[in-house]
Amino acid sequence: MIKYILKRLAMGVVTMFFLITITFVLTRLMPGSPFETDNISPAMLAALEENYGLDKPIDQQYVIYLKDLLHGNLGVSYKKSGVTVNSLIASGFPVTLKLGLISFGFALIVGILIGIWMSVTK
Repeated sequence: MIKYILKRLAMGVVTMFFLITITFVLTRLMPGSPFETDNISPAMLAALEENYGLDKPIDQQYVIYLKDLLHGNLGVSYKKSGVTVNSLIASGFPVTLKLGLISFGFALIVGILIGIWMSVTK
């Protein structure tokens, strides 16, 4: 049983690694930059890319990305200046939790009622 659990955990780690890698590659393959607008100077664009590490080679960006993920650091938001992604997620978590619990309760009640109805009507 322990061998099975360890095998499944290892498969989960490998799957997460591939998903993280695919996500990183796809976001880097998108055309443009998160900072490109009509009203920004090339010097300012270069400064922003340097600040966020987007001027480094892709392999260095990937290593930094993995290291930050392992430490739980999701980075700084591109849209809200100086706000970390972790704090954005934390600020939205109570609403998400409430919605999830309401959905779970609704599904539980409906599922039980349908189960009772199906068992009574055969």
